[in-house]
Amino acid sequence: MATAVGAGKGSQRSECHRGRIWSLAVLDVRISDHITPLVGVLAELLADAPADPFAKEWVAVPSIGMRRWLAQRLGRELGTTGGRADGITANVDLPFPGDLRRRVLAADATSRGETSDPWSLERMLWTVMEVLADPATGADPLLAPLTIRAEGATLAGRSAALADLVDRYLLHRPTMIVSWLADDDVDVAGEPLGAQHRWQPALLRAMRARIGQASPAERSAEIVDLVRSGSLEVDLPDRLFLFGLSTLPADVAPLLAASAQHRQVHGLLLTPSVAVGQRIAAHLRSEVRPGRHRAASMPFLSRRDHDLAHFARHPLLRSWGAPSREAAALLGASGVKLAAVGGIDAQPSLDQKQPLVPAGILGRLQSDLRRDAPLPGPDPLSGVATASVPHNLAIGDRSIQVHSCTGVTRQIEALRDALLHLLASDPSLTEGDIAVLCPRVEDLAPVIQAVLGPSAEDDSGSLGEGAPSLRYRITDRSTRSEVPLLGVLGALVALLPGRFAASEVADFLGLAPVRDRFHLGAEDLTRLDEWIEESHIRWGIDGPHRNRWGLPADFAANSWEAGLDRMLVSTAVRPDANVLTVGGIAPMAVGDGSAGPAARVADAVRTLAGIRERAQGSRTIAEWCTILSDAIDQLCCLPTAESWQRRRLERVLAELLDASGANVDVSGLVDVSGAHEPAASMPVSLTLADVRRLLADRLEGEAGRAAFGTGAVTFCSLLPLRSVPHRVVCILGLDADALPRGIASGDDLLAVLPALGDRDPRAEARQLLLEAVLSAQQALVITCGGADVRTNAPVPPAVVLDELWDCLAATCGQPVEDIRDRLQVRHTRQPFDVRNFIPGALTGSPVPGPSAPGGGDGAIPWSFDPKALDGATAALARGGDSTPPVLLTDPLDPVGRITAVRSLDELGAFLRDPVGTFLKRRLQVTLPEVADVEAAKDVITYTDPANPLSIFGRWDLGYGETSYPKQIPDGAVDAKVGTTGMVRAFMNLSGVLDMCNANSGFWMLYGTPKVDGKPFIWSESPWSTQKRRDVPDRVDGTFTLMPLYLR
Repeated sequence: MATAVGAGKGSQRSECHRGRIWSLAVLDVRISDHITPLVGVLAELLADAPADPFAKEWVAVPSIGMRRWLAQRLGRELGTTGGRADGITANVDLPFPGDLRRRVLAADATSRGETSDPWSLERMLWTVMEVLADPATGADPLLAPLTIRAEGATLAGRSAALADLVDRYLLHRPTMIVSWLADDDVDVAGEPLGAQHRWQPALLRAMRARIGQASPAERSAEIVDLVRSGSLEVDLPDRLFLFGLSTLPADVAPLLAASAQHRQVHGLLLTPSVAVGQRIAAHLRSEVRPGRHRAASMPFLSRRDHDLAHFARHPLLRSWGAPSREAAALLGASGVKLAAVGGIDAQPSLDQKQPLVPAGILGRLQSDLRRDAPLPGPDPLSGVATASVPHNLAIGDRSIQVHSCTGVTRQIEALRDALLHLLASDPSLTEGDIAVLCPRVEDLAPVIQAVLGPSAEDDSGSLGEGAPSLRYRITDRSTRSEVPLLGVLGALVALLPGRFAASEVADFLGLAPVRDRFHLGAEDLTRLDEWIEESHIRWGIDGPHRNRWGLPADFAANSWEAGLDRMLVSTAVRPDANVLTVGGIAPMAVGDGSAGPAARVADAVRTLAGIRERAQGSRTIAEWCTILSDAIDQLCCLPTAESWQRRRLERVLAELLDASGANVDVSGLVDVSGAHEPAASMPVSLTLADVRRLLADRLEGEAGRAAFGTGAVTFCSLLPLRSVPHRVVCILGLDADALPRGIASGDDLLAVLPALGDRDPRAEARQLLLEAVLSAQQALVITCGGADVRTNAPVPPAVVLDELWDCLAATCGQPVEDIRDRLQVRHTRQPFDVRNFIPGALTGSPVPGPSAPGGGDGAIPWSFDPKALDGATAALARGGDSTPPVLLTDPLDPVGRITAVRSLDELGAFLRDPVGTFLKRRLQVTLPEVADVEAAKDVITYTDPANPLSIFGRWDLGYGETSYPKQIPDGAVDAKVGTTGMVRAFMNLSGVLDMCNANSGFWMLYGTPKVDGKPFIWSESPWSTQKRRDVPDRVDGTFTLMPLYLR
């Protein structure tokens, strides 16, 4: 049995504005700077089995990755025989800490005869929508501005932001909520609320009146008292554990303290530095009078009055460790003494496994962080020079690697090669020992899959002719990415209100469930892209659909209707050079055997058009769920083995209905008859844009099944694997925009007087980075952007990366530039650059190979990609220096004082083309010019190289000026060049092409450059009656006059 430490059982209470005060009861709280000793303590406590052999243990963990890792580790500790890791983890619940609050609130609701919590965030969203949709709200001078929405804003989007604000107030400022409900409009400091914020109490009171039940803020003190006295029967075991948390949630801490009166409560917490945690906790225990804090929350300590950064000596602990410092401060202010496990003042017992300690600069960095050792120089706490000895950075030390690349694709390619080097140099290292943490994993997942290819599920060693393949898993992705049917639902609600752009519809038809429903193969989708280009489909279903964007309702050109008509006619009629139209529709070449695919594409698009017709206007959420459910049935087909996806879709829609308070069952959706029907509820009329916003969180949230600990390289965001040790930890995409900035909303009153323990996304992201650095047991690999992928200009590094460089430089006692040159690899722009295949050309020193751990003859080049090697070999085979010549070898003469007056036209020309102006004015380089640049820009296309005489003009359509279509206009200046197919699509000519007669016609001036093997044209339209103006060829400067005749 663990020894309990903490405050006494008695409690002292008094009244203050922020609520009643209480003293924490007995709690066993232990901290460690590494997860391994905590596992030993937990296993020792769990080994003392409860009296009931069937009683479940409750061990709260911070993330899903920690849950999987802890279950595997406990299996090596519990029930083992003869020291072998042959145990099993059974009958142990591993929930998240919020499960405690959920169970307590559920027990409280049950005791009062309620079936659900109307103050949950999901339900509050609907309550806010009901308030904003109520006509009485528009008559309230305080709330009326909330009903006014900007163009493009939705009722659901506005309501979600307001509901989230109220939810944070309920969690972090419950006493302010109680004051508002008592008509005392004060801010977080108890001062009268400003006029600009008085709408917030009015909104809360309107929500309270509509819900008709006390909020958690009103009942929190009573609930805590019920738990403390044992009067509330909560479905929890006799002992509770919190494992691996680096922060203590504000809504869980008081419930744990109250539960400790009748249960064993063990907190096994992580902290980057035990020394800093104990130093802060001891200070707060002496500063805050015991028992002086709120009844239903942690102590209220403002950040303004408690600057905790100065308690840490190490700069990274000061900059990245704010959340862990605040957690230690709140525990110390609550009277809790933090007992160290495996820290500086305690050693793990003999049966606890020691954590792996990395070598090199990474080991020194981790040691300094855990000991809070000051860097060489003045001590931040005392100001006295420290005795820290600078670290001697060994040659070839690769324990910390930073790879600077051009674009995310090159970052992933560099990461792949870095991992292959690590695996090749250490036979004991496996893919399962590697974790890749990516702040933007959802955005980079398609690029990761494109670069790495399919995961290697066997020992085949390579993927075709490419680089050696890796076993990997991308976890922590959104629900729509993991469940294809939900991906269709998300794409559908985004497509229906839009313009039906050709690319959007083509992408939608390429989704697997839709593709299977309409029997569209890969070849059919390729044909579809060609047909879209040939038939000039751009956007819009038909003319009436595009009318809402200001086009005439009878103008259907470039729409799906016109394009499908051309496709279908073309499958029945062979194009004839002498026949322009059939029934007013111009055929096009679609190829043999295209009738079936064209008909299926037409069926799919017209099905979409019919669904769009149903999805107009405003409806209730129940009606929308019915429409969407039916639409999925019409658009999708699943094999029998994938029928679970349909049940997942039904559950998503049913949960949406449940959150709305609607007591209905729609189109076979799962039963929601037990849903809570709030007092005075009203059906809210929603648009499809509102439904899209309501579904966003459910479709973008975690899929719920994460493949951690599968023996493969794990790609995930920073949170799931926080503090989970791996031999190699990689941070992919540590760019300036990768981490949240933490800018508070102007309406957020929490920002007026922020308190310790308040959520801070910016600080939390930095804490996750700190934990990632500490969890690496062998190597830390970081990739970042070094140059812009378009301009190749240098990209400023992320602030956190600069802070890391400064810390490493101070640790080694060397300039930052020297450390960066030693540890950073600046990768080439292209993977086929020759330097990727010369040992040491990128890294500065040869990378040791598997046969020569120390380097030498066993050194290997950086890249493992044989295709890139073929490209590099081909580049060398060309011979000569491929480096472009330098334009200027010497500096230009000084300009001197500029006295000439420049016109606005000259200034505008410079702003449009500064490089061209520099070449012309400073270097006196004459560039070919176009007389009418704007006209020339509008005449770019290509022709059919097999039939040069297919060139024809598409004339100014003359909207609002002349009838359409029209004959060759006199003095026309706007012409586009295209094939006869384009002519058939846009023109109804009175004449036909005459290949022989040299009668009157017009001439088209064009050049001979090639794009994708086809002649490329950039010209004006010099009609026979107009002056011809030379338009230069963009390639070789030659010109051709091509006659085209009509008869």
